[in-house]
Amino acid sequence: MAQAVAGEPGEAHHQALRADPPGAPADGRATAVHAGPGAQGMLVAAPGGRRPPPAGPRRRPAPQVVIAGAHGGAGVSTLAALLHLEFAGAPAGRGPRIGEMPPVPDADPARIAAAGWLPVPPRGTPLIIVARGTAEGARRAVIAVTALERRGIRPVAVAVIADGAGPEPRQAAQRFGLLDGRAGPLIRVPFAAALRAGADPAAARLPRRFTAAVNCLAALAAAGPGRSR
Repeated sequence: MAQAVAGEPGEAHHQALRADPPGAPADGRATAVHAGPGAQGMLVAAPGGRRPPPAGPRRRPAPQVVIAGAHGGAGVSTLAALLHLEFAGAPAGRGPRIGEMPPVPDADPARIAAAGWLPVPPRGTPLIIVARGTAEGARRAVIAVTALERRGIRPVAVAVIADGAGPEPRQAAQRFGLLDGRAGPLIRVPFAAALRAGADPAAARLPRRFTAAVNCLAALAAAGPGRSR
């Protein structure tokens, strides 16, 4: 790559490369020449006088686990933070990178898939769908899984985040039952009052059942992806 070599105060000489200086063999190779003090901004040419193509911007590594909300406010960011903590014990550089997808639109699943409204994670990437444990959350989870099916993607799990300390509504349970065999297991994540109050997941005291559910999701993500075709 061509680059400018700026002079430094007190330097006696600057060395630069120039293609085919006077008196040099006409072999197309660049030779070293010396410039006097104060010379700045000299061009360093690549051998043969050719400049290599400029380096493009560095790409961020692709995520190795992707979390998508079946709807807004499902708890994607919180679950991502919890999974980061879960994988923190992995050897340096071995923990998976976790990415987040925008919520799946509320529309006909066939139209979502055909119109390209659903961002598709890279092939071979485990995907977790997250939904609240409500009737509406379950309805949206069914839409999300159906749209993914049409794109040939099978989520490794559907994380159902409890919306309160009470039992899951009957209509929600019935709708979640429609996902049997169409995705990985439904992992019900119990209500955690500390997180609902905005506590830092790294510092919050969480119920044992809550921690066990997150452990299960991490294991399913680490086990690998699912594509229906």
